[in-house]
Amino acid sequence: MDFEIGTYQIKFPDGTFYIGCSRQITGRLCNHLRKLQKGKHSNRHLTAAYKKSGGNLTMSRISQTDKYDLLFVEANQIAAWNSPLMLNISKNQQLPTLCRDLKKILG
Repeated sequence: MDFEIGTYQIKFPDGTFYIGCSRQITGRLCNHLRKLQKGKHSNRHLTAAYKKSGGNLTMSRISQTDKYDLLFVEANQIAAWNSPLMLNISKNQQLPTLCRDLKKILG
């Protein structure tokens, strides 16, 4: 199993956090940070938390998985961690959409 494939968390001092997944976690976290530093991140909640914290954040790997389970693992973690402190834009939509798509594929 590739160590770079899995889910990650970006956390701020006020307790707010974001959960994501990638096939290349290190590169993805660097991309998030670069966009936040330039003020060009597409997630307005994440951008606001970054500005509020003065750029103080922690990035960490949550879990390692394979590329086939990646989206399912991320959706389950978002559903399990669902919190008002979560900064994910689609926190309640990913798992039902993923399950619907899997049903179509599997028949």
